[in-house]
Amino acid sequence: LSRSVSSAFLSPGFQRSSRFSTTMGSMSISPDSIKGKTMIDVSDAIELHSHPNVKFLDGSWFLADRNGRQEFLDGPRIAGAQFFDIDDIATESPYLHMMPSPELFAAAMDAMGITNSDHVIVYGSANCPFVHRAWFQIRNMGHGNDWTHMLNGSIADWRE
Repeated sequence: LSRSVSSAFLSPGFQRSSRFSTTMGSMSISPDSIKGKTMIDVSDAIELHSHPNVKFLDGSWFLADRNGRQEFLDGPRIAGAQFFDIDDIATESPYLHMMPSPELFAAAMDAMGITNSDHVIVYGSANCPFVHRAWFQIRNMGHGNDWTHMLNGSIADWRE
């Protein structure tokens, strides 16, 4: 059997990339197959998108001239994804982006419906140089290497 990548994977207004809109073989990847992998290919992430234990977080953050949260809200974004704000989920300090307390981190993950058995795939806007910071925080605050991943690409790789 074969299937085509469905536009149901994407938010309204999202265009499928011709690179991924071709017919693929039956689903050959499972959440268990990405356990421990840091980087996840876009095609694998698309296959995993509908799995209930795979969550997508946009970790876009910029120094100036762009606002990651606003870009997330304006779209496009991966359907069902949430925004992970390294400014909001941080310890109050005169220094920026300090790691949150374990309690604050746990509360943020709970609020997003992310459990310890969920795989989290962090992605960002095109040309976002700081998306790795969200990945680093999630991994180091206890979600761990086996369950925390980065998309090998950006949201731009999911559309034309």
